[in-house]
Amino acid sequence: MINGPVCKKLSGYCPHLEKENTIYAEYTEITICDSIALGYKLTSFKCPNKDECKLNHECPLWKIAIYSKP
Repeated sequence: MINGPVCKKLSGYCPHLEKENTIYAEYTEITICDSIALGYKLTSFKCPNKDECKLNHECPLWKIAIYSKP
């Protein structure tokens, strides 16, 4: 059974702001191919500074969110 999205709060150093920042990552439960196991995929990333930040996929907090478990 697949549940709804899971939101996780992550904090760490932001090179754009040059200080600690907090982001929110949303994960959706997915079925892993050829398996009965379920996993999670990062589906949303909310940062209060994303409009003026140019780091995109080089953001260390985004990278933490990708490899983090909800």
